[in-house]
Amino acid sequence: MLPSIFGENLFDDFFTDGFMPIPVWNGRSPLYGKHAKNLMKTDVRETDTGYEVDIDLPGFKKDEISVELKDGYRNMIEKIRPHFHLVEAARTAIRAAGLEPEEVPVRGGTDGAVLSWKGLPCPNLGTGGFNFHGVLECITAERMDKATEVILNIVGLYARDPA
Repeated sequence: MLPSIFGENLFDDFFTDGFMPIPVWNGRSPLYGKHAKNLMKTDVRETDTGYEVDIDLPGFKKDEISVELKDGYRNMIEKIRPHFHLVEAARTAIRAAGLEPEEVPVRGGTDGAVLSWKGLPCPNLGTGGFNFHGVLECITAERMDKATEVILNIVGLYARDPA
């Protein structure tokens, strides 16, 4: 297990010398953790007449920015809301595993978002892993066991009371 504080890998700045064999932005992700300041924060909402775009892009004036919207990853919430029993079941299953659900909204781009838009509503449950999308991504066996317990709890809930 790698030491971390507040979700930050303590070795981030030590692996910039080519030590890691997999090239991921010179050994660290410029978009996550303490490097998240490099990520442009964008929200896109569909309205009756088009789209509204909110962009957090410090240092730029509105007239210096142009936006082209392409059909990419979409947020799953509008596909999950009609099937909110899935979220309630997940909460119940997580608590039954001795954990407290920590609900953090995520933007699109997840497998759950893609599947939800294809007609299979899939809220993200999380895995308990660390350092996602980088060369130091990992998970402990204990957390994998706990994730398995949550899934089995969900199966048990629907086996007893199908929605």
